[in-house]
Amino acid sequence: MGFSVAFEELDQYPRGQWNRQGFTGWRKLLVNWEDADTLIMELMAYPNNIWPTGKYTFGNDFGLLDDIKVEPYGAVSGHAADNSYNSYPKALLTLTYATRLFGLKDGVLISESFSGGLKQEPVTIDGLQWGSSGLPVTRAISRSVPTGTYSVTFYNRLVVPTAAIALQGCVNNAPWASFFMDGVYPSGTLMMLPTQINRVIMTTGEQAWTYSLNFAFHPVGHNYVWNPTFDNGDGSYGGDDYYADSEGNPVYLYPLGNFGLLRL
Repeated sequence: MGFSVAFEELDQYPRGQWNRQGFTGWRKLLVNWEDADTLIMELMAYPNNIWPTGKYTFGNDFGLLDDIKVEPYGAVSGHAADNSYNSYPKALLTLTYATRLFGLKDGVLISESFSGGLKQEPVTIDGLQWGSSGLPVTRAISRSVPTGTYSVTFYNRLVVPTAAIALQGCVNNAPWASFFMDGVYPSGTLMMLPTQINRVIMTTGEQAWTYSLNFAFHPVGHNYVWNPTFDNGDGSYGGDDYYADSEGNPVYLYPLGNFGLLRL
């Protein structure tokens, strides 16, 4: 995609910086004062939700245009009078590019995150005693079970899929593959939490939506519950179990949902 106005990049730019959070890049552009607004619109706009001109690439790293700072460049060429504004020969645009925590998937801007956690569940072990004294352990003991929250955010989408609301409270009926983190969540291990939806107005003037899908992660499955009397067969008790009716049929606490409807 080309630009409709002329500009030039300052010497000693572009620049970049790396840290453990990712890559950040900067450019500085000079453009005629009266053309600054047009150039900003063309830099920041992304028809069809694609960033055609806002991508900064350096080697294998990239950032997406996130911020533009505008400053006058050169002596004022027209002083403000009543009901008017100052004007200058040039505008200096400082472009800041966001880190690579974001990615493009089929032309759509997406970010992912996982926040891990632990929960304590009670266990008992036959014949458990203190090693130093041989006395029986009388205090309650527990085991740490890994949990977490997995989130996917879709930016500047023209439509929010109905499944983003309808599947809240459901668990995945099939494995879910991460978009960028090279992982797969087995069936039943993700339960959809309330969706966060924010309305935005793009620089093209179109209304769009940024929404975050949040999922609670359970390593065994959300339709399993902790049973402190579950016999592990090794003298220890306490494990993931399921509910059953009087005829032994499994009773599921959470309905299964087609999370494939949430993907692009």
